[in-house]
Amino acid sequence: MIPRRKLIDRAVQERDARLYFLIVEGAKTEPSYFYALEANNLVPRHRVKLHVFSPDGNASAPTYPIGKAAAVARERLTGVDDELWLVFDVDRHSGSNRLTQIIQSSQEASGRGWNVAISNPCFEVWLLLHTSNDLASVTEYGDSAEAALRSELGSYDKRLTPTPCLNAEALSQAMDRARPGDAETANPIPRLPGTRLYKLFESIFRNQAPKQHV
Repeated sequence: MIPRRKLIDRAVQERDARLYFLIVEGAKTEPSYFYALEANNLVPRHRVKLHVFSPDGNASAPTYPIGKAAAVARERLTGVDDELWLVFDVDRHSGSNRLTQIIQSSQEASGRGWNVAISNPCFEVWLLLHTSNDLASVTEYGDSAEAALRSELGSYDKRLTPTPCLNAEALSQAMDRARPGDAETANPIPRLPGTRLYKLFESIFRNQAPKQHV
């Protein structure tokens, strides 16, 4: 597991920042991506702070994000402008009961006022959309998206975010490419292949203005 970053003191450095608490299933791929975005100044760091919570041990079922989100909401979510997002995958390799668990977790999260960004079948679809709009080879299994990334980029390591994904134009393209494929927004699961991570970034860039103090 990638060690959790120590939260910055809200009373000082973050008093004008909007905090985004991201509860992810992946112990490597997702944290690496979000940290790389910050390191490359692809999110407005002076206005938005990302805090990523990855699994403890082998906790990777869709029920994990709900439990972790509840703890984060209780302990950390104190600002009215802060947002909590659950980020997880559909990948059918993970068990026949997974789809049911995802739908239940998504509904529970929405009921609590949390946000959900699901990728179908996996997070790699979002990475692929940074560099290509061709998802024809992506099936219901996550390894198909990984294979597509290797074909597109020449190589792919789940521990490292591909360099071509780390520029503003690529991030904007991923958002533009993901949005049209998500026509059935009432469905808790995006269509295959697809991802709702664009919604997270729409929120981040929409909320990059300073907080309003009264």
